[in-house]
Amino acid sequence: MKSRVVLLYAALAVAVAVWAYSQWNSDKRRIGRQLSRLQSLVEKDGEENALTQANKAAQLGDLLTGSFEIHLGPFSTVVTDRARLSQVMFQYRSRASRIQVNFRDQELEIDDRLRIGDMTTVAAVDGNAEGGLYREAYRFRIRWVVEEKEWRMQRVELLEILEGTPGLF
Repeated sequence: MKSRVVLLYAALAVAVAVWAYSQWNSDKRRIGRQLSRLQSLVEKDGEENALTQANKAAQLGDLLTGSFEIHLGPFSTVVTDRARLSQVMFQYRSRASRIQVNFRDQELEIDDRLRIGDMTTVAAVDGNAEGGLYREAYRFRIRWVVEEKEWRMQRVELLEILEGTPGLF
């Protein structure tokens, strides 16, 4: 009888471990972790040297597919190469001494067969710049695809400016 109880508890423990692993490693969580990485790369707290800025721009490139598109419609800007992306990121981040980003209102649909995820989200940005405090909010659509076993952004599209005086570009 005791051995059956021990066996039952062992089986239950294995089932819980498998479930926990699948939840931790779900596609939604993996995309969420990538979005958190993006947030940490855009955020800034204090002045940064050129090496730190270049490192963050390179890490941002790691979140993108080999061929990517970033459409910033209201600003008539399309970015399709990493060098231009580094320039845009440097330009945006150099204007502020502090940038804080919060992604909210996320909707994500994943096609498991095609390994594609379509997300809409709002990026709420608070910061300090030469002109004082500012607040901005942008609605984005992001196409995620699996490349080299990682979820990466293939297409980012700025759908609308929701709040603030646009300081993005």
